[in-house]
Amino acid sequence: MKPLSGRPVFFLVLIAVISIFTFQKQIIFAQPARPEIVSPNEFLNGKFEKRFTPASEVAAYCQRLAGTSERVMLRTYGRTPEGRILSVLIISSPENLKNLEQIRADNLRLTRPRKARSVSELE
Repeated sequence: MKPLSGRPVFFLVLIAVISIFTFQKQIIFAQPARPEIVSPNEFLNGKFEKRFTPASEVAAYCQRLAGTSERVMLRTYGRTPEGRILSVLIISSPENLKNLEQIRADNLRLTRPRKARSVSELE
């Protein structure tokens, strides 16, 4: 597998960084400490926020999170023209992660109200 790099992974990095901060707050405020879930700074040996973090290291951290928590899912949704993997990190409750397709379908239905046959379909 080729390492992730370049402009096409900008959104992956952005989503991952935002998700990492969100996930850290969730760990601190909503759950007891779980030693298997490490902070980005611990994972990157103190280099997080002190230097540029390559996309491959952010992707490795996201894979680690997805492998250690039932609240995190890493999905591949495509490839760049150069063949690099495009992924999204999803953080939610275990119940929501199990129902992602239904949640997606509901969101699509709500964003297209003209296609609904009645008001009750929008509720």
